[in-house]
Amino acid sequence: MDLNLAFQNTDVLRSIDEHGPQIQAAELARITGRDKSNLHKTLGRLVDAGVLTKQEGGLRLAAGAHAVIAAREIAETGAVPQSEANPVRALEGYAFRFHRQIRIGEFNPRKQFDDEALDELAADIAERGLKTNLEVRADDPVADAEGLPTNQLIAGERRWRAIGRAIEQGRLDRDFPILVKIEDLTDNDHVVAALLENLHRVDLTPLEEAAAFDQLFSMNGWSTAKIAEKVSKTQRFVQLRLSLLKLTDDQKARLNRGDMTVKEALKALANRPEPVEATPIELLALALIWTNAYPEPAAHLSYWRKGECHGEAQDQRLIASLIERGLAETEEPTSWEPKHKLGTTYKGFLALEQHCSELTRAETEEARRGAMMSIDNAAYAFDKVVSTEAMALSQWLGKPLVNSVVVQKLIDEKNARDLASAEQTRLAAEEKNAARERAAQAEAQAQQLLVQLRAFEAEAPAMSREAFAAAFAVLLNERGYVGPFRIALRSPGKDQWGQPLPQTFVLVDGQDNMLQGAGTQFEVTRRLQAIALNYAMGSADIWSGSEIRPHQEDEAADDGPDPLNEVEFIDMVIGRFTEMHGLDAGRAQELAHKAYARVVEDVGEFGSEDGEWTRLDAQLVADGWLDDFPEAGDEEADHDQ
Repeated sequence: MDLNLAFQNTDVLRSIDEHGPQIQAAELARITGRDKSNLHKTLGRLVDAGVLTKQEGGLRLAAGAHAVIAAREIAETGAVPQSEANPVRALEGYAFRFHRQIRIGEFNPRKQFDDEALDELAADIAERGLKTNLEVRADDPVADAEGLPTNQLIAGERRWRAIGRAIEQGRLDRDFPILVKIEDLTDNDHVVAALLENLHRVDLTPLEEAAAFDQLFSMNGWSTAKIAEKVSKTQRFVQLRLSLLKLTDDQKARLNRGDMTVKEALKALANRPEPVEATPIELLALALIWTNAYPEPAAHLSYWRKGECHGEAQDQRLIASLIERGLAETEEPTSWEPKHKLGTTYKGFLALEQHCSELTRAETEEARRGAMMSIDNAAYAFDKVVSTEAMALSQWLGKPLVNSVVVQKLIDEKNARDLASAEQTRLAAEEKNAARERAAQAEAQAQQLLVQLRAFEAEAPAMSREAFAAAFAVLLNERGYVGPFRIALRSPGKDQWGQPLPQTFVLVDGQDNMLQGAGTQFEVTRRLQAIALNYAMGSADIWSGSEIRPHQEDEAADDGPDPLNEVEFIDMVIGRFTEMHGLDAGRAQELAHKAYARVVEDVGEFGSEDGEWTRLDAQLVADGWLDDFPEAGDEEADHDQ
C-alpha cells in the first residue's frame, strides 16, 4: 500500500467509508469538492496502489486504510487519548512518533537550512498537516525520560525542523503525531539514504555533497565509480566534488556564500601550487617578517618587498630555520641602499596565503590586528615557550638603533661620494659662471674691435699697401686669428640637443682655429672677410657694409599673429579639418596637402603678398576647400555611417 498516496486522499477514503461502496462518483466529487474528471483518475491510482479494492457493488477500503484515516484525524485535530502516547496503530513498518522522540541523524549531509523557507513549511504543516512521512532508523537501545522509544532520523530533516518550529510557535500541539517509516539500516546504508533523499528533494551545497561522498568513501572504502552508481551521478562529477574538499577555509567560505562558483573553485584548485607545510610557530615568525616588510595593510600585497632589520636578525634561531627551509631570505646592504633587509620568499608567502589568508588579505588595520591575534593564539596553543621566543623576534625587525659595521661603512662611503658629487657640481657651476664672464668679456672686446674696424675702413683708402697690410694684421691679431688661412672639413658645432652638426667646409687660421663666433664676434669675423676680399680684388672701396641688427625687433610692428612656416601651416589646416569639420586624421592629412598644393599653385610660392601666412590663413584655406569641394566632407560622413 502506498501510504503517502492514501494519506493525501483521506477525504476520499473517509467519504467512501461513511457512505458505503455504492456511492456514485458524482456524489463523491460533490462531497470532497473535487473535479469529477480528476477524481476518476485519483480513484484509479488508489486502486492500483492497493488502497482501494474493486468489489461487487463498488469500491471498498483495503486493509490498513482505516489506520491511515485515523492517523490523518489525529494529525489534523491533535487529539491524542491520554492513556496512550501513540494510540493509532500504524501499518507494519510504520509508527507514530512525537517530535521529541526523533533525533537528528549524524549522517545527514545537509548542514545549512533557510530560516524563511522553514517558517513557510511550518505554517503549511500546521494548516494542512504532514503529507509525507519521515524515515527513521530502528528504535534506540535506551528509551527517553518519558519511557518512550527514540529514533535517529534518516530522511525528512526539513519537515522535522519545521514541525519543531510550529510547536515552538504554538501552531501545533506538543504531542502532534508524526507518521514515520522505520528502516533497519547500517551506518553505511544510512549515509546513502540520507544523501539520496537530499539529492532528490532539496539541493545540497557543493561542499555538502563533497562531504557526503567523502563519508561514503571513508566508511566503507567505496570507489568513486561505486559512489557515482549509488547516487546516480557520473564518476567525474563525484571526483570533482571530492576535490572541493582541498579548498582553503577561506575559499570554502566564499563558495558557501556564493562569492565563488564551482567552476572558479575548480580553476583555483588547478592553479594552486603545492601546499606548504608550516607549524604555527613558523607561521607566527613569517607573519612578523611579512608585516615588517608591508607595514600598511592594502589589497593585492605580495612577497617581493623586504623590510629593514638588524644585522644579527638572520642569526636568530627561528629566522635561521626559516631561511634554511627557503621560507625567508635576506638582502645584503648595498652602496645605493645601505640597509640589512629580511623578507619572505615566494614559498613563505604561499605558506601565509594557504594557512593565514585573513592576514595577507586584510585591507584595514583592525582586520590585520585580528589576524595577527589569531596567529599568535594558535602558536601559543601549539607551544607556549617557543611562541614567546617567536614574538621576541620583533626586536630584531625594523630600523636598528645602531648601524652594523658593514652598514656604517657603506653609509660613510655614500656620504663621501655625495660630498664629491656636490664638489663636482660646485666646480661645474663655477666653470659655467666663468664661461659666461669670458663670453661677456669677449663680447665687450668684439665691440671695441668693431669700432676699430669701422675706423680702419674709413682710413684704409688713404693707406699704402704696406700700411694697409700692417693695420689689417693688427685687426686680425686683435680678433685672435693668425695666418696663413686655409679650408678644412669639420663639424661647425653642435645642435640644440648637443649632437655634432654635419661636417662642412670651414675656414681655419694658422693655429687651426675656425673663423667663427657668436654675436658681435661673428659680425667682426665676417666684416674682416669682406674687407680682405674687397682688398684682394683691388677694389678701392673696402667698406664691409652698413650696420645690421638682425635680432632687433621692429618697434613699429604690431601685435599680430606669428607667421607660420610651411610645416606649421599644413599642421594647422589638418587641425581645422579634424576639430571643426570632424574628419579623421588620415583623411584630414590628405585634404590638407591638396589644399596647400592648390594655394601654392595659385600664388606661385608659399606665403601671402606680405610674405607671411598665419593661423588665420590656415583656417581660411581649410574652410574654403570644403566650401569649394563639399563632397569631400560628405564622403567622410558616408564612410562613418
